Amino acid sequence: MSGIQDIATSRGTVYKVPFGKLAVEDGFNVREDYGDVEELARQIAENGQKTPMIVRLSDDASKVVIIDGHRRHQAIELANKKYDASIKEVACINEERGANEESRIVDMFVLGSGKPLTLLEQAEAVKRLLNYQWKPAQVAKKIGKTQSFISQLLNLQGATHELREAVRKGTISPTAAIKLSAAPADQQKEILKQVHALGLNGGAIQKIKVKDVEKATKGVPSTVSSKKIKTLISEVKVKIKEEDDSRNWEDVQYGLQLAIGLRKMR
Repeated sequence: MSGIQDIATSRGTVYKVPFGKLAVEDGFNVREDYGDVEELARQIAENGQKTPMIVRLSDDASKVVIIDGHRRHQAIELANKKYDASIKEVACINEERGANEESRIVDMFVLGSGKPLTLLEQAEAVKRLLNYQWKPAQVAKKIGKTQSFISQLLNLQGATHELREAVRKGTISPTAAIKLSAAPADQQKEILKQVHALGLNGGAIQKIKVKDVEKATKGVPSTVSSKKIKTLISEVKVKIKEEDDSRNWEDVQYGLQLAIGLRKMR
C-alpha cells in the first residue's frame, strides 16, 4: 500500500517531502489572518525550516496534504521566490493514525505550532465541530475552553458584518467584540459607526474597548427566557427567508437553537 514514504525523499519519523508535492485542501483551514508571513519567510531563508509540518496522504495518493503548517508553506514559497532560499524539500510528520475530519479541526486549537487562531477563526472551527453534532460541553472540554467561551464564540459567529469586519481590522478589542456581539444588531452598528466617525474627524480610528460597549449596552438584559428565544428563532427564520444580508442570520439561528438545546440545528 502506498504512503507518504513513497513520495518522500527520505524516511523516518520526519519525512523530507518535495515542496511541489505539498497540497492545500480548499476550505479546510479556518485561518484568515496569516500574520507577518514576510518576516517568517526571511527567518526561514536565513535559518531554514525549524518546525516540521503535519501532513496526510491525499485520497488518490498523489499529493501530501497539509494539516498543520499552512503559514510555513506560504513562507517557504515566499522565501524561495524573494530571498533565493532554494528550499526544495520540506520536513513533514505524518498525522496520527486514525485521524479524521473532526480530530483535524480539534488539532487547529491544540497543536499550537504556529500563529494562534483569531476569535473569528476559533468561532468557525467551533461551528464545524457543532455541525458534526458535537455538544458545546464536549467542544469546550476537548479544546480546553469553558462552555461560556463557546457560547461567546457562537455569538460572534452570528454577529453583524460590520462587527466581524471590525474584528478583522483590529478596530475593536477581542473582549469588547465578544461583549458587543451579544447586543442587538442595531446597537452593534451604531457603536461601530460612532467610532468610525471619531476616526474621520480626529485622525486615526480609535479601538473600541469593553467600557465603551458596557456604556452603550447598559440596561440590555443578559439572560433571555426559552420562550423569548423561540420567538427570536421565528423572527430570524423570516430574515433568512427574506435573504436579509444585514447579519449572518443562519449563524444567529444556530446559536439560538443551541441555547435551548434543540437537536436539529437547521
